[in-house]
Amino acid sequence: MNYNINLGGWNSIFAVPSDVVDKYIKIASGSNIKVLLYFLRHCGELLNDEIIATALSMNEEDVKDALSFWVQVGLLTMSDGVYSPMQEKEPVTSGVSASVTVPAGVTAKDAEFAAVKAAALRSPEFSPAEIADTIKSDDKIDFLFKTCETLYGRPLKHTEQNAIITITEHIGLPAEVVLMMVDYCFSINKSSPAYLKETAMNWMENGITDLASAERQISMLQAKNVAESSVTVSYTHLRAHETGRNLVCRLLLEKKKNKRRKKKKREDN
Repeated sequence: MNYNINLGGWNSIFAVPSDVVDKYIKIASGSNIKVLLYFLRHCGELLNDEIIATALSMNEEDVKDALSFWVQVGLLTMSDGVYSPMQEKEPVTSGVSASVTVPAGVTAKDAEFAAVKAAALRSPEFSPAEIADTIKSDDKIDFLFKTCETLYGRPLKHTEQNAIITITEHIGLPAEVVLMMVDYCFSINKSSPAYLKETAMNWMENGITDLASAERQISMLQAKNVAESSVTVSYTHLRAHETGRNLVCRLLLEKKKNKRRKKKKREDN
C-alpha cells in the first residue's frame, strides 16, 4: 500500500529562529515581525528597502527601522549592506560616554549637563531587551509608553522608544513631566524623536523638572503661540491649556475607561 501526505501550503516552508518567539515577540512591533518574515522567506534574493516596502505596503523608513531592531537584539548582523545571522551574540551596552570641551569658568553642573546633552544628541542606543526591562520595572515608564502609543495611534518605533528612554534615563526628566511635554509637542504637531529630545534638554537646562514648572512653561508657550498666530483654537490646542495635574488625571481616567470597555467586551463574548 502506498501512502501520500498532502501538506497543502506546508509544502513550502522556511525556518524562523526560536528566539523570535521565545525572547522578542512581546517587544517586537507588527512591522518588525512582518519585515523579518518577508526577509527570511526571500533569503538569498537581492532585496532592498523599496522592494520590501512595496511588498508589505509599508514606507521605507519603517523597513529600515525594523531591520535595525533585529540587528539591535542580535538576531542579524549587517556588513557592507549585507545582512546575515548573528553567529555569536555580542553584548549591547547602553552606557554612553561623552567627551566635550567646557570653557573655563563653567560650573561642574553645567559641564555635566553639557556632557549629557552631547551624549543625547548622539542618540545612545538601547537594545529592545533593555527597553523592555525598563518598562517592566517602572510603572511610570510603562504608563508613559502606553500614553505615547495612544498619541501616535500605533506601536512606537524603536527610534521613538529609544528617544523616550534617553529623555528619562540620560537627560533625567521625570516621567510625569515627560508626559506633559510629549502631550504639548503633539498639540503643536511636532512629535519627532529629535524634537522631543531637543525640547527635553531645553526643559532640563532651564530647571523645568516638576509639574508646577512644566505647567508654567506650557502656559507661557501657549500664550506665545496665541500672540504669534491667529489660527482658530482646536480641541488639540485647548487640551494643551490643561494643567499638568488635570492632564495626568484625564489620561489615568481614559486608561480606566479603556480597561472597563475591554472587560465588558470579554464578558459579552
